[in-house]
Amino acid sequence: MKAIHLCLITHLLISGMAFAQQPVQPVLGKRSVTLLREQSLTFKDLNKNNRLDPYEDWRLPIKTRVNDLLGQMTLAEKIGFILISTTRMGGDNTARPDALKAHADLASSMIRKVVLGFQGTKFSNTSVAMTTKHFPGGGPQENGLDSHFDWGKFAHYPGGNFAYHLKPFRAAIATGTSAIMPYYSAPKGNGFEEVGFSYNKAIIQDLLRKKLGFTGIINSDTGPIDMMPWGVETLTLSQRYQKSLDAGVDIFSGTADPTILLETVKQGLVSEARIDESIRRRLNEKFALGLFENPYVDAAKAAQLVGSAAFQQRADLAQRKSIVLLKNDDKLLPLKPKTKVYFETYYDNGRGNSPIKVNRPALPNASQEFVGTKEEADVVLLWLIPANGGLFNATSKPIDLRLSNNRIDVGHVNQLPSSKPTVLAINFSSP
Repeated sequence: MKAIHLCLITHLLISGMAFAQQPVQPVLGKRSVTLLREQSLTFKDLNKNNRLDPYEDWRLPIKTRVNDLLGQMTLAEKIGFILISTTRMGGDNTARPDALKAHADLASSMIRKVVLGFQGTKFSNTSVAMTTKHFPGGGPQENGLDSHFDWGKFAHYPGGNFAYHLKPFRAAIATGTSAIMPYYSAPKGNGFEEVGFSYNKAIIQDLLRKKLGFTGIINSDTGPIDMMPWGVETLTLSQRYQKSLDAGVDIFSGTADPTILLETVKQGLVSEARIDESIRRRLNEKFALGLFENPYVDAAKAAQLVGSAAFQQRADLAQRKSIVLLKNDDKLLPLKPKTKVYFETYYDNGRGNSPIKVNRPALPNASQEFVGTKEEADVVLLWLIPANGGLFNATSKPIDLRLSNNRIDVGHVNQLPSSKPTVLAINFSSP
């Protein structure tokens, strides 16, 4: 009797396993390709050869699909696949732990939430692949200048805190960020070769790959080959591609012309096997995201989700929490209920229009009233937006934070507090 029971239980377990492993038909999004049918399942005929190729078979392991598609790609197709033309959608961005460089533990906590929020705990067709930048930190620039420019190309670590800058990247890697983007900077001192991070084998291969264990995609950022080639200025474009690929870069952003990189491979400076290594990483990501099955989104649903009232409420709360109160000696804040507020924005964009704008926002459940003149008000809220020209108008000179040198009429600013109690908010975007 025991043997009969054992056979019956084994049969049920095997049957259950077979049932659990039945393939689940994914949604297939298409515009022009035809569908192939096998038994009760459907597949996309992506290369239109009227047969089911392994890379088109969503039932197969990703590795098998990658190997099949890679074997069908020409060298020119491979080269085109690792170049990205910099065309951005509104609001498009990447996660930047270096924007929070003053507090690495806080940045670590935030980047974990960002990666999990976009990607989830594992890749699926609902994930958004994240690129975390700028490795190994974009903050420690020599003289506080920016490495988009020749005069700011060096990063240095006089306080010996190189490891501190790595904390958020360790967190991003542990959480599974899909890609990491090195910065343009060249490290000065600290034992590294003084070449831009996208050319720096010790930074990408030895540190990021081997020591930190990152196995994802390395994105070069926009322009290190032809615009910000710090430390390799004397190399030809082909030699720069060679050095960058040898360092470990997988994607070159900001260019759509494959000519030079294709010629670099044909000349033997870079092997096709090295190109294949980067292609595998990119294909792994795309298959894991389900893009070969359905690369399209429901536009109507996206419109409902993006900017929805619930999301906006959470965003408003995050924005309020980000404001830093520097001084409140007169205890004006928080404003008392029924306070009448004159809210003025001062921004001179240099186009000849009046820099003054009076705001009367209609806020739900607001306990204050916004009025049209300062004479009617109990309190003035003055929001100053200094115009320092922005990043790409920077020079090698120190940034001047004086309001009078940033298109702010200081006389006007001083006049308002003399007439009414005033709350002053200053929005310095890049001090």
